Amino acid sequence: MQLPASDSDHASVPANRWNGPKTFLLLFSGGMCLGACVMYGFQSLHASNASVGSDDMVEEYLSSLGSDAIEEPTQSKYGTDGCECIGIDGKEGSTVGTFKGGKTVSFPADVGNSCDAWDAGKNPACVGDSPPDWCTKKWCYVDPCTCSLSVPPKPSDMFPKATYHGRSLYYSYATCGAKDSYSGDSKTTKAKVLIEKECATPPAATKNIGKSACLCAAIADRSGTTIMNYGGPVTFDGCVGSFCSPWDKGTNPKCVGDSPPDWCSQSWCYVDPEACDISTAPSVSKAMIGATIQGGPLYFSYATCEEGADEAEKEQEEEEE
Repeated sequence: MQLPASDSDHASVPANRWNGPKTFLLLFSGGMCLGACVMYGFQSLHASNASVGSDDMVEEYLSSLGSDAIEEPTQSKYGTDGCECIGIDGKEGSTVGTFKGGKTVSFPADVGNSCDAWDAGKNPACVGDSPPDWCTKKWCYVDPCTCSLSVPPKPSDMFPKATYHGRSLYYSYATCGAKDSYSGDSKTTKAKVLIEKECATPPAATKNIGKSACLCAAIADRSGTTIMNYGGPVTFDGCVGSFCSPWDKGTNPKCVGDSPPDWCSQSWCYVDPEACDISTAPSVSKAMIGATIQGGPLYFSYATCEEGADEAEKEQEEEEE
């Protein structure tokens, strides 16, 4: 399943979720300049000749700011802290969105998995001379049950049958720092009721989405294709790795033939290593080049899908080597 095209894992370091202030304001008198005060920014330098007195002054200033000023939620390509974008960003392939009147449009396979103006030039309502302002607003899909923003996410119109962690797929403009001028007040009110109802009950057990301590992390029930790399492009189902299934069987080049390895018939899914707390650690994926989860490496797990999967995980890692 995860045969690397090279020795590189093609993964980036996870984005830092909390940024303390690293620049400070120094207030000094401007002499007789009409009594005005000028604020200047400076950055703390830790050179060998930096004085102890300066460091002490910096520490004293930080303390005076208070904890609220030091630890502010950050908003990035992958949303705001406490309401991050979900799904696999950067994967190759395509998926098909549905719009009013039954119109269908092809989108990149990672649509909605990071903050971007996904509708611009794609959504039928956003094609023409005077598109609505929301066409250029950034948004992404989020988990409604963990999103802590005051503006609630809304159910997806484009992929009404898609799911995440067994529940409906929701999008958010707010997490990307944009005002939601698309949804309207009535949809916002309905969304609050739907979220409360969906998140108060366990998801429907229509698919195995992994153990509760290590849930599958990709968006499921979304049509299309995903391109994997096994020394060359190989086309998989668009939902590959979104729930527990023997995805490699009959598709992975190593799993085609009369005597495929045992792991070809083992179920697995992609997981977020930071949200996976089971005894068998997940493994880094190398077949989906450039793909990430919130900017961090993409991992897969057999162990979250079934008991006794440790051996399959080891065999697969040996195949990668």
